[in-house]
Amino acid sequence: MLDLLGLDSAAEAVYREMLAHPDEGVAELAARLGLSESVFRKALDCLTELTLVRTSLEAPGQIRAVSPQLGMEILLAHQQAELAAHQHRVEASRAAAAKLISEYAHQVSAAHESTTVYLRGVEAVRDYLAVLNAQVREEFLTLAPGGPQTPANMKASRPLNQRLLDRGIRMRTVYLDSIRRDAVTMAHAEWITQRGGQVRTIAVLPTRVIICDRKVAIIAADSDDT
Repeated sequence: MLDLLGLDSAAEAVYREMLAHPDEGVAELAARLGLSESVFRKALDCLTELTLVRTSLEAPGQIRAVSPQLGMEILLAHQQAELAAHQHRVEASRAAAAKLISEYAHQVSAAHESTTVYLRGVEAVRDYLAVLNAQVREEFLTLAPGGPQTPANMKASRPLNQRLLDRGIRMRTVYLDSIRRDAVTMAHAEWITQRGGQVRTIAVLPTRVIICDRKVAIIAADSDDT
């Protein structure tokens, strides 16, 4: 129950047992819980680190669990500190990302001065598709020539396709009829349809084309290497 506050099951069990039997020693508590000495000691170290147990002022040499009221305040304070640190890291990351984007903003601006952008290389295409993926609002259409698709192509497209389908984007893909004789590509097509996408095949296709929201079209420049 206290795992959300940073205690694992063993540490929680030891803490509860120490509250219920404050006068028992380590050996008795471990035996009562059925824990090995190493597991018990590890749980005790966790509780000590979180300051949920401390040396008894009334019985020197013994340790006592702090009260539940104080214990929960300590755990909540730890969580609040972790949350604040995480938020600080997020803000620092956001600032670093904004700085990097600004350093290369002139390249993006230059590219968008024209209505046509040439993407060189597979990695540039995949990076562009990853950004475009997040901007699609309604429809993602693909003409996929070349017959059976390469494993690398399908592996790269799957997480992008999954995100589109999860967002309810209409996805329609047209392959060549020849994929029906390729089990791997057929399995990929079935994976798409099972998640709400539409797949069709046809005898002949032009070069590879991807159209997003009827606003952006990505067209292969080399029909022999799409």
